[in-house]
Amino acid sequence: MNWTGDTASTPEEARSGAFATTHWSQVMRAGQDDPAAADAAMGQLYQVYRLPIYNFICRQYRCTRQDAEDLTQGFFEHLIEKATVKRADREIGKFRNFLLGALKHFRANERDRILAEKRGGKCKIVSLDGTGAPEMSGQEAPVPVAADKEFNRDWAFALVKQAREQLKDKYTNEGKALLFATMEPAILREDTRDLYANWADILKVSEEATAVAFHRLRRRFGEALRQEVARTVNDSGDVKEELRYLLAAMGD
Repeated sequence: MNWTGDTASTPEEARSGAFATTHWSQVMRAGQDDPAAADAAMGQLYQVYRLPIYNFICRQYRCTRQDAEDLTQGFFEHLIEKATVKRADREIGKFRNFLLGALKHFRANERDRILAEKRGGKCKIVSLDGTGAPEMSGQEAPVPVAADKEFNRDWAFALVKQAREQLKDKYTNEGKALLFATMEPAILREDTRDLYANWADILKVSEEATAVAFHRLRRRFGEALRQEVARTVNDSGDVKEELRYLLAAMGD
C-alpha cells in the first residue's frame, strides 16, 4: 500500500479539505471495498497522524526506529485489513479517541509477538538523538495514562502543523511568503511587541503596519486551526471544547 509516498490527491487538497470534509469521511472511504479509494483515504490520514502513532509505539514498544516505522504502517494496514474502519462508530465524536482506542487494541494484539522478537534480538535499545523521537528505556512505560497524555500532545502538534502548512500555502499564493516566514515562528507567543521593530525593518514597513499584519496572521491561523479541529469531531459544537483541550495538552 502506497501510504508513505504519493497518493491520488495532492498535499494542498488534503489540507484544504477538498478530498474529504472531515477525517471521519476519510475513515468511511477507507472502509470501502474499492482498494484505490481506501488506499488514498488512509494514505492522507497516515501523512497527518503518522508521528503521534509512531511516538506512541516508540514509548510502549521500545524498538528501533525501523521497527517502529514498520509497526506504524502495520497499524494503518490493520485498520483496513481487520475491517476496523468499517466498524468505526462516528457517534463517539472525537476521531482522536477512535484512533487511540484502535491503536491500543492493535498494541494488545501485537504485544506478545513484539516481546518475543525482543527476546530473539530483533529489537534493541538505540540512540535516537536528533530524530525528535521520544527517549527510550529498557522497559515498557508503566503508566498508560502518561502515554495517553503524550499522544494527545503529539496529536495537538500534528493539527497545529497542518494549520501552519495550510496558512503557508495561502500566504505564498498571495505573494507574502517573506511576511509569513518572518512572523510565523512567533505565532503562538503570548506577547510579540518586542519583535515589531525587527519585523518592520525586514519587511520595510512601519511598526503599525507590522502589528496589523501579525494580528491578521494570527487570526487566520486561528481559523485554520479551528478548521483542522473541526475535521476531527463529529459535532461542530464540540470544536471549541476540543480546541481548548488540545491547546492545554500542548502546554503540559
